[in-house]
Amino acid sequence: MFYLQNALDYLRYRQGRVESGKEKPDYFMLDRKNPAEKDAISGKEVILSALSVGGMIILPTASRSTSRRPVSGREAAKDAARRNLLAAAKNGDQDAIESLTIDDLDTYTAISRRIMNEDVLSIVDTSFMPCGVECDQYSVIGEILEVDNQTNVITDEKIWILKLICNDIVFDMAINEADLVGEPAVGRRFKGVVWLQGEVLI
Repeated sequence: MFYLQNALDYLRYRQGRVESGKEKPDYFMLDRKNPAEKDAISGKEVILSALSVGGMIILPTASRSTSRRPVSGREAAKDAARRNLLAAAKNGDQDAIESLTIDDLDTYTAISRRIMNEDVLSIVDTSFMPCGVECDQYSVIGEILEVDNQTNVITDEKIWILKLICNDIVFDMAINEADLVGEPAVGRRFKGVVWLQGEVLI
């Protein structure tokens, strides 16, 4: 979930679908209890961005710092197979659910062994988890892909703009230099709470 920046454009798009007969008039309503609120629009992309009021820069894990190589074909196939299993599990496929459960148990066992002697930040590369009661706030650990330093023309404060990747989700994040602990650099990681925003490309 994220805060939609172009909500009016989205509503106009949905209204246009009603007028063209692609959606039923009684299906598209602004009532939050209406199923249209949860109906995804297909064939559209979203640009994500985030703001943060506090975070820190941490070093990369050993696996990432020593082997910054492109993803191999085998790894890509493994990721694609897992995504297919997740999609099948969402549709109620029991075999897919059992396979994912076994994989999760194996992962849990491996992590349980490592956590006895290692810090959690040396095990977890990236994370993207909901934080607090707000649905658009997330606690993230993300690898820094790009770094840019800008100046707020109104307050004359320094702003860091970081391109992050968290669990294969890429987005830009802005944070005041005074609220950031550490020196950001490509390859390092950002850890903090962000307010996620997005714009649907219509």
